Amino acid sequence: MRAVLGCRQVPISALEADQFEALFTHLIAMLGDAESVDQPRFQPITDSDSAIPEPTRQWFVHGAEVAVGEGGWRRVWVVQDAAAQIIAHVDLRATADHAAMDRCLLGMGVRGGHRRLGLGTRLLDFVERWAADQGLRAIDLEVLAENLPAIALYRRLGYQPAGEGVDVDGSALLQMSKALR
Repeated sequence: MRAVLGCRQVPISALEADQFEALFTHLIAMLGDAESVDQPRFQPITDSDSAIPEPTRQWFVHGAEVAVGEGGWRRVWVVQDAAAQIIAHVDLRATADHAAMDRCLLGMGVRGGHRRLGLGTRLLDFVERWAADQGLRAIDLEVLAENLPAIALYRRLGYQPAGEGVDVDGSALLQMSKALR
């Protein structure tokens, strides 16, 4: 189901503690989108190996309980459709580098049937304001180099290439960053 409201009218809400299972279902569905609708992958895995491992689940849940600025924090926001299904998400989390606690890492995904409606732009605008309000100075991200639509969105919104990497499966990554101030 496509969002029927204009993108600016669709609320972005913080993920509540009882919504993590819905988030994991959304993440698995996003993996399936890449295979079923000829969309770029947003993770270097497919839905066939998409069970969210328990340590990853706990990383999400525990991160929501950690104060921003402390190691391991994470915040997640979602957009839901009229049936209360998550159709898009964005998350910010602490970097692994404790010397860079003024930066955070971004993760984001919009379901295939809801792309190109402006949700990604709205989610990024929202978390950039939130991060700046928290005193963070930059948002970093890694995107699969094959995901050209996502790279175009990030570039359009001011994210700059910051390096290259390789993901766990050997997929090429583009590292990008945006200063918030």
